[in-house]
Amino acid sequence: MIAAYPELLPETTGLPSPVGVELQSGTKPQLRFERDVRTDVADDRWTTDLADVAREPDTLRRARAEPVYTVYRRVLPGGGVSREIERHGLTYNLLVMRGGTLPGATEYVRNRGHANSVAPGTSLPYPEIHELLTGEAWLYLQHGTTDTPTDTVVIPLRAGQKAIIAPGFASLIVNVGDKPLVVGTWRMNDCETRHDELEALGGMAHFVLKGGDGKPFCEANERYKTVPVPRTALPHVLPDFGLSEGEPLLSAFHRSPESLRCLLRPQDFADTWKTLYD
Repeated sequence: MIAAYPELLPETTGLPSPVGVELQSGTKPQLRFERDVRTDVADDRWTTDLADVAREPDTLRRARAEPVYTVYRRVLPGGGVSREIERHGLTYNLLVMRGGTLPGATEYVRNRGHANSVAPGTSLPYPEIHELLTGEAWLYLQHGTTDTPTDTVVIPLRAGQKAIIAPGFASLIVNVGDKPLVVGTWRMNDCETRHDELEALGGMAHFVLKGGDGKPFCEANERYKTVPVPRTALPHVLPDFGLSEGEPLLSAFHRSPESLRCLLRPQDFADTWKTLYD
């Protein structure tokens, strides 16, 4: 059985054709592309993959494994845009994640969370850019991957909104709605996502849980020594970076490929990073 949701249209994604959003067998989230869009083989993540970073790891290990989200890497729309993406050393990924909470838990469905590798020739980890194409999300950020992070930030996102992960921040995508969400992400092709330090701490500095009133809230991870109270920041509207609510990231790149220079040379944007979440 396949549950189908409204298609994502080209004016939403920047891709040349509609993208189908589906739940297979009631739980497995997937995207359906037309032939004019190419991607790498889909990478599925299951509840067992989240056990080391979830609030209730033993519950997930005991429960029957269920699919949680699927990542499509190196999404290429064909033609000149694809050549420009490859020429600039970029990759555009799509993530589709089911809604609700994890099995037997009050923690919202989320991804694993990660930090990024350091950009060559700098001391700065790579930044990345997210856009929410459909659904409701909290983007949770923490500065550093030790048990004493210096800052934590929550950015609530609705469809069409964007956010940049500044150098030095680890990030977590949380589906705080009941329906599937789809997130598009720009990063450099040689950017490696790092998970080991967060797994050693049992996840991020906070878990995002569903309260008795049905609203999300943050609960501190007790394995951290100190946990700053999360600040709430607004989604980013930065036209020079290709970030505006009415234009998909792929369309903005097609119009101005140099808008993503912040990903290639993060050291040139120190002033931007300092005030990004103010």
